[in-house]
Amino acid sequence: MNKSLFSPHRFNHSNAAGAKRSPSKGPARSSYQSEHRPAGQGEASRGAPGGAKLSSPLWELLLHTSHAVQEVIMERRSATEVIKDEHPDTRGAVQSLLFLALRHWGTAQVFKSLLVDRQPTPKIDFLLGTALALMAPESGAPYETHTLVNQAVEATKQVRSLNAQGAFLNAVLRRFLREEAHIREATQKNEVGLYNHPEWWIAQLKIDHPNHWQEMLQVAQDPAPMTLRVNATLTTALDFSRALTEKGMAHQFVSSDHPEALILSHPKGVKEIVGFNEGWFSVQDAAAQMAAPLLMNAMKEVGL
Repeated sequence: MNKSLFSPHRFNHSNAAGAKRSPSKGPARSSYQSEHRPAGQGEASRGAPGGAKLSSPLWELLLHTSHAVQEVIMERRSATEVIKDEHPDTRGAVQSLLFLALRHWGTAQVFKSLLVDRQPTPKIDFLLGTALALMAPESGAPYETHTLVNQAVEATKQVRSLNAQGAFLNAVLRRFLREEAHIREATQKNEVGLYNHPEWWIAQLKIDHPNHWQEMLQVAQDPAPMTLRVNATLTTALDFSRALTEKGMAHQFVSSDHPEALILSHPKGVKEIVGFNEGWFSVQDAAAQMAAPLLMNAMKEVGL
């Protein structure tokens, strides 16, 4: 697989050296916006992954997400940077879909290779890839597969430049539904599809970590937990824990050795977490929270 088109290492990095982009002029919709027809009855009342509310029909969110994926992979932009360009009304939902699609992009590409003999044009290619990526999780998928197929096809009806390719997209996605069990089985025999990392990355891990490469790739597919650090100058860990519980935010303490570290069971936007405006917490990885105490202990042992 062409590593220039699929590199998880680049998903959180900025533009490639020498790339030139126009300065942002504030939140903007994707380039599809000017082609949209008036939205009809859509999925606006439904929820998006991560608890974000849909302020647009699902077909429109799929268009925005596929455009964002294209920016990340083809333009080598950071996913975090790309999502800042999204309109505030759709940013939360698109971000959830974008991160999920990127996490399963390798599987989606193997799915596509088993379904498509010719390379589609870029816009339809990334819409197809996005739909397949969102259908990739066998559990925890954000929508029913039939809903995703229906809304992806609807997207081609709503954008004039995609009208002629709607039948192609519909045929490929419905073939996936018919042959899903066989396609998933075949994908599990492909390391890119199994681990969602490019071939060159997997090959390097095999060399560097011959005894643990599979475990490392498996763990790398799991989303990182949302870990909070209590600001002990403003509140206590127990009081913050009670406040989270009162708001229905399930959580757990990391360990008794690090009483100020908590993990949310379901990640949320920081502004949605109780105590954000008061400065009760910051978001910090558990390992980072453990670093300072470990360093202090090491310094004491050597008499510093």
